[in-house]
Amino acid sequence: MKVAPLLAMVQAWQAFLDRARPEGEVQELRKHGRAGRPLGDEAFLDRLEGLVERVLKPKKAGRPKKTENQ
Repeated sequence: MKVAPLLAMVQAWQAFLDRARPEGEVQELRKHGRAGRPLGDEAFLDRLEGLVERVLKPKKAGRPKKTENQ
């Protein structure tokens, strides 16, 4: 794991982790944590899916529609 980019982004980790978060941000983090899905914008998720070669974004709910061949 490469931590250098993270260390460059945040100089004082304890202060960063201790700061208060807006309630909406906390709820969003909890929601994604419960679902086991990464949190980020479309570009981030697309890049991450390419790296891990797996679908990480939620798919449409429900059963797939039948095709003409089925």
